[in-house]
Amino acid sequence: MNLDDRIAQELRACIEADMSAAVLPSFGALLGGLQHEAMRRPTARTLTAVLAVLAMTLMAAVFALPGILVTGSQVVHLRPTVPETRPGSYNLGQAPPSTKSLPPYSYPPLPPCGSWNGIVAYLVQLKSGVAEGSFHPAGFTVVPLTPYGPGGASGLVYAVPPTSLPTPASVLLHNPSVQAVGTVNRFPHEAQYLSCYYHLSDRPLAAPYVAAARSAFVHAGYVAGTRAASDLADYLHDDPLLPGALIVQVDYPGAPLPPPPGAPANAKFQGTDAYLCIENSAHEVLATGVIPAALA
Repeated sequence: MNLDDRIAQELRACIEADMSAAVLPSFGALLGGLQHEAMRRPTARTLTAVLAVLAMTLMAAVFALPGILVTGSQVVHLRPTVPETRPGSYNLGQAPPSTKSLPPYSYPPLPPCGSWNGIVAYLVQLKSGVAEGSFHPAGFTVVPLTPYGPGGASGLVYAVPPTSLPTPASVLLHNPSVQAVGTVNRFPHEAQYLSCYYHLSDRPLAAPYVAAARSAFVHAGYVAGTRAASDLADYLHDDPLLPGALIVQVDYPGAPLPPPPGAPANAKFQGTDAYLCIENSAHEVLATGVIPAALA
């Protein structure tokens, strides 16, 4: 394939892929080929220069896309962050009213908050006499929940199934150690607790649950008192086994992590420490647990 055919193929691939990250490395190689070919074929320098500018323009457009970091020939997709100061909630379905300090992107309509409310885990009630730490169903990542306080709930395990398992609830129910299983959905069903903000700041009725969780994590020895309010994100889920109760997850900054291969030398990566608790409607914590790093 000659250079002109290769240029046409690369540009067509970029357009058809809507400038996806998959074609970026090949464009880097293409620009090098353009320079080499212009030196080898003086008569093609003008066309080559024009196509090089076009290719660089397309690459620059890709680099400007939010959530993509290009380092060398490697493309790293970053976790999107919704700033806490962004007005309103996800269910507004519109751009922020002021975009003066934002890049000139177009803002597509945002889906309503809670529109995807799939199952994220299962809450398992073990049979009497079965220890929380002894329950290890094959393939599941489990968080044993330790009873907390005088009226603490015992025999509870938070279980996250593998994605390859088609019927995880059935597998759990057929386990001889299990008494009951309930599904844990991404969002609570009551609108007063439904939020897409990382700190639930648009739902004031959620604040007492988060405050009680922070206090319990300090008393349980998970978090130092000075870090109690330095959480990164808070999440609420309905408790499927105890009516009126909520599952509260709080994420904290973890230890520094080694950068992955290809990351910029000055890039910093940090882990997450995450904890769970069960709270009743009176904001009394009934059980607590530490989420494994693989899930945090």
